[in-house]
Order: sequence, then structure tokens, then C-alpha cells
Amino acid sequence: MSAVLTAYESHNALPRTERSRPSDQHAVVLRADRRVDPEVLAERLRDVVEGCPVPGERDLCAVVRRGAGTSRTVWLETVPHRSDDPRAVRALHRELLRPVPRYGPAPVRLVILRCTDGDRLVFTAARRCLDRASLTSVARAVTENPDGPVPRLWWDLPVPGPDDGAESARVANAGVRGADSGPGCRAAHRFTVPAAGHRPAPAAPELRAAQLAAVAYTAMRYLDRAEATVDVVRRRHRSAAVLGAAEETVPLTLTETDTTGGLLAQARSALDGLARATGAGSGPGGDGEGEIPRITVAFDDDNPGGDNPGGEVSYFPGTRPGTPLAVHWFDQGSDGLEGVCLFDESNHDRTLVEQFCRHLTAVLGQLLGQPPTTPVDRLRILDDEEEAAIRALADGGPLDAEPRCVHRAFEEVAAAQPDAVAVAYKEETLTYRRLDARANRFAHALRSLGVGEGDRVGVCMERSADLVVVLLAVLKSGAAYVPTDPGYPAERIAYTVKDAGLRLVIGPDEDSGPGIAGVRTVSVGDLASRAEQEPDTPVPDRTDPGRPAYVIYTSGTTGHPKGVLVPHRNVTALVEATRSDFALSADDVWSQFHSVAFDFSVWEIWGCLLTGGRLVIVPYFAARSPQSFLDLLVSERVTVLNQTPSAFGELVRLMGPGAGEQTVSVRLLVFGGEALDPRVLRPCLDADGWSRCRFVNMFGITETTVHVTAQTVTRTEILHGDRSVGRALPGWRVTVRDSRGRLLPRGVRGEIHVGGAGVALGYLDRPELTGERFLDDPADGGTVYRSGDCGRLLPDGRIEHWGRLDNQVKIRGYRIETDEVRAVLLEDPALSDAVVVPGPDNVGGLRLDAYLIFRDGVHTGHATAEVRERAARTLPQYMLPSTWTPITEIPRTINGKLDAGRLPAPRPGAPENPVGTVPGPEASEAAETGLLAQVCSVWSEVFGFGVGPDHDFFGIGGNSLLATRLTALFRERGLPAPQTRDLYRNPTPRTLAARLER
Repeated sequence: MSAVLTAYESHNALPRTERSRPSDQHAVVLRADRRVDPEVLAERLRDVVEGCPVPGERDLCAVVRRGAGTSRTVWLETVPHRSDDPRAVRALHRELLRPVPRYGPAPVRLVILRCTDGDRLVFTAARRCLDRASLTSVARAVTENPDGPVPRLWWDLPVPGPDDGAESARVANAGVRGADSGPGCRAAHRFTVPAAGHRPAPAAPELRAAQLAAVAYTAMRYLDRAEATVDVVRRRHRSAAVLGAAEETVPLTLTETDTTGGLLAQARSALDGLARATGAGSGPGGDGEGEIPRITVAFDDDNPGGDNPGGEVSYFPGTRPGTPLAVHWFDQGSDGLEGVCLFDESNHDRTLVEQFCRHLTAVLGQLLGQPPTTPVDRLRILDDEEEAAIRALADGGPLDAEPRCVHRAFEEVAAAQPDAVAVAYKEETLTYRRLDARANRFAHALRSLGVGEGDRVGVCMERSADLVVVLLAVLKSGAAYVPTDPGYPAERIAYTVKDAGLRLVIGPDEDSGPGIAGVRTVSVGDLASRAEQEPDTPVPDRTDPGRPAYVIYTSGTTGHPKGVLVPHRNVTALVEATRSDFALSADDVWSQFHSVAFDFSVWEIWGCLLTGGRLVIVPYFAARSPQSFLDLLVSERVTVLNQTPSAFGELVRLMGPGAGEQTVSVRLLVFGGEALDPRVLRPCLDADGWSRCRFVNMFGITETTVHVTAQTVTRTEILHGDRSVGRALPGWRVTVRDSRGRLLPRGVRGEIHVGGAGVALGYLDRPELTGERFLDDPADGGTVYRSGDCGRLLPDGRIEHWGRLDNQVKIRGYRIETDEVRAVLLEDPALSDAVVVPGPDNVGGLRLDAYLIFRDGVHTGHATAEVRERAARTLPQYMLPSTWTPITEIPRTINGKLDAGRLPAPRPGAPENPVGTVPGPEASEAAETGLLAQVCSVWSEVFGFGVGPDHDFFGIGGNSLLATRLTALFRERGLPAPQTRDLYRNPTPRTLAARLER
């Protein structure tokens, strides 16, 4: 596969056709020790151009031949400085970067820069018209012997293609300086490989092979691939009196070998084949679909200066269309090997290009200076100093805090402020004293039920103040809690209970248990009754901070979720790492918005209670109604708010005219759970209340204890859509590595690895999986977690997040492995295969789309509905696909992989069968009048397809975000707005319309 230096590509949201391209031009600069006559040079240049033949019906030189001032080929610019003055150098660079026309008014532009110490003559041409030798010949013909005859030069210009007419006419008619050939912005970086860095000068073929191998291997390391394709420039030899473009590029692919000798031999063989090849080469990738741009390498061994009487001659090479980098190697001089790297500055950061050249230089020096038996793995692109600097950048700094148990840290807070309110839920409140005492009694009750130190206790409870009591009590008893949501399917709850080896589950009542032999379910009421007989003193325990505090289950690629063991010390470390920066104190009011089965709740609950704040538990339906939640934020004067970007997007929708009357008190808004596009915060910049809030984007993973990095999102990040997630927290370390675990340079994309205080103990009873993801780090003796997330380390130590490397996605904050969902579907006896892919929903987020292949070929709406119903018994609602589309075969690429682009458009469900077929005309006819018609219209707008009166909201892909969007749209239409709970209880347009009419 071809290689492209994506490490240097900055994020660009523009369509591909609108992106800038490199300016495919080059220049020769001559230094004259006296003033030249512009009129004489213009006449001589015109005489040279006159020799150009007419290519077909269009004459590239027609404008020049018309004369009468319709076009200029020579310009004079006065630069009132010496030529070595930085201001004069900048003027020269401006000319080098100024685009030249693709065709006419002349193939060469000459600019005279009149400096105080002499003139500089800048000859610039499009590479597609003149190659280096031809451009040099033109410069010589114009400047040599100004009083003598013009040398006869024969032109061999390419004939323009049929698609170039409009552009040719536009440029020819413009007749102005700087006619654009494309919005590229060429830049160059010169570098040298010191002569002392390698053995005595090798022969030319060996040197070229080493140069090619160095470019290819450096690209492999930057791209984390085992091969790289390089476009090598080949020149056709011809008489110096013939002008034109006698260059072509030929792609050469090198693969990683065991030894440096093998790599060099491969490069020599490729160059030998290039020399023997005949016919036109394959040009570099352009803008066509599926083409991958490559690095261009040119070996420039001819001397353009010669004995030119005009003085010093400099050649400035140019890039080629579609190549992110072009490396030109020059002759070996007394100081060593010289090279120039050309790049498009609008796409590639100069600092990173300079870094690439530095690493390229290091690799070339090693190839030339080490024996051919040297293993390729020993070729280093990072030296010890740079590696140490990267590790220092990746380190969040020291964490000045001793490891502690969560419940012990809470007890210290409770002792310091016993009468402060700790938890509030609806009308119920618990002070720190009452919460501590009640949790102590519950802990004694758990001990009486046989719970001991090191045990695991399941917690499957609705939101309430007692939920916090139970979590704290489990920790005080010396056990770890295993949370699960009561809204999950019974089969998933049963799997969690069995996999975690639970013997006791605390639920809302005894009958709601998983029904597994040997597992006891105790209701909250029963546990409270037992606790009344127990003392309110702490339970004696010897819990070590290194023991698990909780086990949270996350999505897994095997089709089953996996439990993550997180110790006490990680939770207290997270709180201490953020306490000072976020100014967390007893004056804060936190909202617990998220399910206890989602690890964001760990941060919400313990971040609040371990810093003395007041925790406001958000009722279930209030968490699903943006207006109700906003009302709660205002009435409870919440100061610390934690949201997934998807959920907060619904709050943003309420910030219309007049919304500022509801002034929030939020001073700190933490985003987590999924990628944040800062541009969603634009309405907050000038909104009353929100404009005074500090926005923080935090990247985190369950296996590294909720949060890893923090980035304060300012107006700059919001307006520019910055995707940085900030630097590592104190005590955490974040590095970017390749697939072999080697550190990558700054700015190069790779897999994010997390080490330090937040790394979990591993996966519960999954030693092989733990060994794959939790790795020993020999650099510091600790453990690092392979996140599976793609990112790069910026020069200032921040991490730029680029999404997942695998099939994992985050939807509304939940981490979902699409392979797990597919594995559940494949257990259905009616299916022979299935595909699950993420797709955009109609509210700016993501959803899951399922494509089904039935064994017997039957794909009726009824059969599809049965598949969905069976899947719903195992998968929680957030993991259930939103659309279910039967297909006859899975489209695949030539390599046998899924070709997602050829999947058909997802299909919504039918009214009589919740999923599987498109709504029929009878559904629309039934909803043509009255309130029902308006309800169907609103649903159709939100879902993006026609909805009939008997479609089931959840059966056609509904979720909490779509529910809140429906409610908002009802208000905008002037219709009676349903409460969120009304929609859950009346899930079809017909039943909802009846409810609204009542």
C-alpha cells in the first residue's frame, strides 16, 4: 500500500476539492554584481520564448507575441537593503512562493530584485512546462553575453489537454502578475548530513540507495507501517538545447527487512530497475478518489551554476501535485550531504517538517555508518535526549498525595463538616454526619449477610439518596461494589452477576434479582431494616488502598462485557490531581447526572463527597428532559456540572432568545465520555451565566480511572474547533507509541498509552486480555494501558485526540464495541451474518445501524422485528441498533474487508413490525388530519424519514436525545409539549396524540 505522511496533515474540514495543493513550480536565482537592464532582459526572454512551437490550436506564447503591453514577463522591484538583510531575504521568498500561471502569458517569469549590493534575478517556471535543466538553460540564454545574439533553443512543451482550455483562457486574459495556478503555499527546509556521520564517501549508487532507504524507512516509522512507497524522479537525457519537461516520477515500494543490509539491497535493486525501465512513469497521486499521495525523492547531481558569468546561481526546487513532501538530495560537499525538503505550508507545520528531516538525517547516518548485519529494529529516529524530552512532556508532573481508601477519605471530610449537606435527592437531604452514620449501619448489615473484605457486592438500584449510602457502605465493609443499571436487560444483568462471581446483589426489591442459583438479592428496604439494629460506628477493616473499590463493566470485542478492577488509590488520586486546579471545595454543588453503571458517575459522586461539596442526584426523567434539567441546575445552584457533549448539546438548544433569564451558577463544566467539538459551545460565549463558566475537556478511559488529561476550552479553541484534550493530570503519563510500543516523535499519530496513578489493576478474570492491554513500561518500571485511541503529542505536551483505532465508538458517552453487538446478533438462529456500523443520527450525534442477512433469505418486517426483540433481551438500550436493514450479501473490498461505503441506506421500522420495513402509504393516510397528523409530522422531521401513527419510538431507533429533541420541536410548533415520561409511556404517535388530547 502506498504511504502518506499523515503525521503532518492538520485537520481540515473543507471538502477535498476545495483544499489547497502544492504549487508545482521551481526557480533559479542568479546574483548579479552589477545592475542589469530590464528592457534588454525582457527582449532576450521574449526572443527565447519566440522559439516555442504552437501546441495544437493554443499558443502558449500568443499573449507575449501580441505585445502592446498586454502582458509582462519581467518585473523590477526595488529592495532598499543588502541582499543578505532579512528583509531582502523575505522579499526573495515572496517571489519564490508567488504562483506562476499553468499556461501563458509565458512559461517563465523573471523578477529582478534590486538590492543595494546588486541585483538578484529570479526565474520561476511551472515544473510541468520546464524541468530544472531547461529552466537553467533559459536563465543562461537570457543573462549570458547581453550584447551578443540569443542562443537558439528548441522547445518541447506539453500540449494542453482538453480540460485545460478554460484555465488557459483565464490566465491568458488576466495578463497580470501573480496569476494563480492553484492556492498552494510552497515552503522549503534545507538540511545537512555531516560528513563525520558516516564512513568514507560511498560510491554514487550506494549513496543513492542509502538516501532512498532512509526516506522510506523514516516514513515507515512515522506511519507505523511495514512498507512505504516513494515516488522517485527520473530524468530523460537529451540535448541541453532542447527545452521542456523531461522528468517523470516512478513509484518504488520498499518493505521493512530484518537487517539494514537487506533494506539497502532492496533500495539498490529498485533503483537499478528504475534505470533500466522504459516508458512513462506513474505520476504521484493527485486528487482522485482513493489515490494516496506519496513522498517524492529527487537526486539532483547536475550543477546549474557552471561557469555562468552572472555570478552565483541557486536552484530552488518545487513540490509536485499530490505529494505531501518532496526530498531533493544534492551532491556531497565538504560539509556533508545536503538536502532540501519541500512541503505545502498550508498543510504541514514547519517545525514538524524540520523534525522529520532531522530524523531522516539520523537514519541515513546510521545506514551509512553501521555494518549491513545491523538489525533494522536498531535504527533509531529518536536519540536519548529527544526521547527523554518527550517523556518529560508526556508526564503530568508529581502528585503530592498519599494513597488512601475512598471511605477513609470521606470520613475525614465528614468529621470536618458534619452538619453540611452531603446528598440531596428531590425533597430528601442527608448531612455528612447522617450519611456517614447511615453508611456505617449499612456496612454492619452487609457484614451480617456474610460480606467480607475483598468480596464483591452487586448494586442494581434506582437513583436515590440511599444509592450513595449503599455504595459507601459496601466500601466501608471492605468489599468492592459492582454497579449495574436496573434498566439493563435481565440477561445482561445476569451475565454481570455471574461473571463477577457475586453472591449478593442489592436491588430495589427481592423479586428483581438475576435469578441465579447461589446469588442472593436483598432489597434496599430490607437492608435498611437490618441496619436499624446495627451501630453507627465504623466497621473495623484492614482495606488496603491498592484493593479494588469498584468493578465497572465495559463493552468487549468478544461479544461479552469485561469487568475493570479499579483500586481505591486511583479514585483518591484523581480527586487530589484536580482539587487545586479546579478549586474544588465545600462551596461547590455537584449534579450526579449519569448512571452509576457509567464510570463518569465515579467522578461525580466521589469528586464531590471527597472535597466536601453537596451532591444533587438528578431524577431519572429530569436527566432526559433538558428543560427539567436546566430548571434543576438553576434551582439547586449547581456549580460543578459534568456532561457528555451529546447531552450538553440538548441544553445548548435551550439557549435561544430569552433563555438568559434562567441564569445558571455553573462555574466549572467538565466534558468527558466522548469527543468534544468545541464549536458546540459557541452559543455559550455570550450567554448569561454560561459566559462566566470555565469549560474543561477531559479525555479519559475506564481502565485509567475516568479522566486522564484536561484542556481548558477558551474562546480561541471554541472558534477554531481545537481538538486538543490537554496535558496529562498530575500523577498521570500519556505517551503516543507505534504498534510495537516504541515512542513516536512529537506530532506523529499513533496509539495513546496511559501510565501513572490512574491505571487499573486489569480485567476481572481475563489474564490474557489484561496482558494484551496492560503492559510493563521498562522506562519507569510501571504499567501503561494501551488505550486503542489514536492521537499525537503536540510540541507543548498537549494530546490531540483523533478517535478510535478499532471498531469501538462512543455514543452518548457510552463506549460500545460494534463487534460485541454483532456477536450478539450472530447468536440469533435466524441470521447467517450481520454488520453493525456507526452512522449519523438526526441530532448531530451517532447511532448504530444493523444490516442483517437471514439464513433462509426471508427478510420480512416480522422476521426483523423478532431479531430485534431477541437482541433486546441481552443488549442494554444504548447498545441496541437504531436501524435494522435486511440485505442479501455483505459488500466487500478487493481485500475481502467490509466496504461500508457500499452498504444501502438504513431503513426505519414499520408500524405493525417495530423494525424492518419502510412505512407504507396506509400509515400516512391514517395520519392526515388533526393532532395525530401534526405529531407524525414532528416525528418525521426528527427521525429524518416518514413516520406512521403506529410506529414505536424505540423500535425505529429512538433514544433519550431524540426524545428531548421531540419535546423541543413540539414547543416550537406551538403544540402541547409532552413530558419525557409521557413519551416513554406512550411510545407511538397515536397513543401520544391521545395522551396530549387528554
